[in-house]
Amino acid sequence: MTYVAQFFLLILGLGFIAFGVHSFADPGNLVAAGGAENINSDAIHELRSIYGGTSLGGGLLLLIASFKESLKRPALYFVIAYMGGYALARWGAVQIDGMPSQRLVIYWVLEAVCAILAIILLRKQ
Repeated sequence: MTYVAQFFLLILGLGFIAFGVHSFADPGNLVAAGGAENINSDAIHELRSIYGGTSLGGGLLLLIASFKESLKRPALYFVIAYMGGYALARWGAVQIDGMPSQRLVIYWVLEAVCAILAIILLRKQ
């Protein structure tokens, strides 16, 4: 696999891990950024699990795959499914709810770009 793919997986993996640690440690920041004011402890638990745990797990996969050749293709498929899934869901939300805030549009673009880059890198194999 190319060094570009290795670098892509490494950077994305580190980003996922950083986001996961932050989300696990301070899920209230996710709530505040989303405009919610009062949520119960079950919701905080879910934020830690979904955003923190999933991002940490995915980040570890991508980080390991950046150094292990046999995991690079599966990791690129993961990026396509995970980031592409977010991008498609955000597109669907726009169809239902209209345009979100600029912050969420930036997330949408980043998720779509990551999925597209993963597709390109996978096809160059």
